[in-house]
Amino acid sequence: SFAGSPLVLRRPGPGLRDTALRLSHHGHNRARPGVEGADIHYALEVHDDLSALPNVAWADWDTAGRLLIATVAGELRIADVTPAGLETVWSHDLSQLEPAPARAPEWARRW
Repeated sequence: SFAGSPLVLRRPGPGLRDTALRLSHHGHNRARPGVEGADIHYALEVHDDLSALPNVAWADWDTAGRLLIATVAGELRIADVTPAGLETVWSHDLSQLEPAPARAPEWARRW
């Protein structure tokens, strides 16, 4: 955990004026879902208005300025930023998939 303020990164949306994705890293917390235990919170900044993106485990822009999102519940989404907020244009729920462990192919065993 960080002492003091979190690390905040701001990533402008490609081709989107006054729009950015903000990531706040608050240290590590293995008790909540996250990538490698990182306690990360995402927010969307539009014209200096900040809207939290709750239950987002990972997010980033694609080259077209759409937001790619992975939720803590196991859903993948593609969303457009509209004047009304985020509009999901595609989603797929992966939460019911079962892992199928398998031996790595030969090409993946060497670095």
